[in-house]
Amino acid sequence: SDLIRSTYDFFREKPAAGDPVSQYANELSLGDFIARLIEEMPWYMNDVQVNMLSNGVVNDCPCKEDLDRATARLMRMAFPGVVECFTESLVAGQYFLQAVFPELDCAAAPLNVSSAFGTAMTEKMARVADACGKKVFAELLRLSALNLELLGRARAEIARRHSLIPKERAHWC
Repeated sequence: SDLIRSTYDFFREKPAAGDPVSQYANELSLGDFIARLIEEMPWYMNDVQVNMLSNGVVNDCPCKEDLDRATARLMRMAFPGVVECFTESLVAGQYFLQAVFPELDCAAAPLNVSSAFGTAMTEKMARVADACGKKVFAELLRLSALNLELLGRARAEIARRHSLIPKERAHWC
C-alpha cells in the first residue's frame, strides 16, 4: 500500500502527460485510483518488489519461488534498505562497506519521502484501507502478500546486520 500511495502522490505532484497511471491519479480519489489499477493494470499492484528483485520485470504474477529468489538476492546485497528502517539501513550499510569504501559517509536526512514518512506501517495501511473500502483493500492485500513477506524479511535482515555493529558505532551523533 505504501508503494501505490507513493505512486499516487508522485503523479499528483508531477503529472506525466500521456501516462494513464498519471491521468488516473489526477482524476480519481486514492481509493478509486487503486480500484482502477487493480481492474485495468494489476501488475502495478501485484507484488512489484518481489517481481523486480526476482525477475527484473513487473508484468508477471509472482509465486513462492519468486519470493525465495527475491529473498536470496536481498540477502546477497551489500547495502539493503527499508524506508521504515532508514537510519538502521544506512548505518549498517556504511559499517559493512567501510573496509572497501573507508570515506563513505551515509549520514543524511531522508529526501524522497511522502508526507507520511515516519508513520507506522499499520497507520499507513489503515489510511489506505479507509480510502479503498473493504473489498478493494482485501484485493490489494492479496496482490501484495508476497511483497509484505519480503518486507518483513528485509526488516529482519537489516535488524540482524545492525545488531552486529559495536554499540559505539551503531548510530550517528
